[in-house]
Amino acid sequence: MYNKVEYNYYTGWPSEIIRYISITVGLFRLRYRRVKIGITNNPKRRFYEHQRRDGWERMIVKYETSSISNANEIEKYFINRHDWLENTWAGWSNCGIGSKFYVYILLADKI
Repeated sequence: MYNKVEYNYYTGWPSEIIRYISITVGLFRLRYRRVKIGITNNPKRRFYEHQRRDGWERMIVKYETSSISNANEIEKYFINRHDWLENTWAGWSNCGIGSKFYVYILLADKI
């Protein structure tokens, strides 16, 4: 079990990197029963919250941006296209003040 945050992220415009994140999300779906996507301005704090509340085992940070709009665009793209993601809300996240925002993938229950 990993129980940690891993950083393997892209930067750039959402239209340029969505295809790369799509490949990663698809591969993780083959290996884990539970997959979720989200955004935050503090990955370690957010992982701790998810881990304590819902038992997530891994967080992989896949996108870094200075734009909350770009982070929300990527999160919404995946939530709207993949009903197997464990997300229950596809709205607009407000992560508060921060200079960087991150899109992450949560994983649990390895197959």
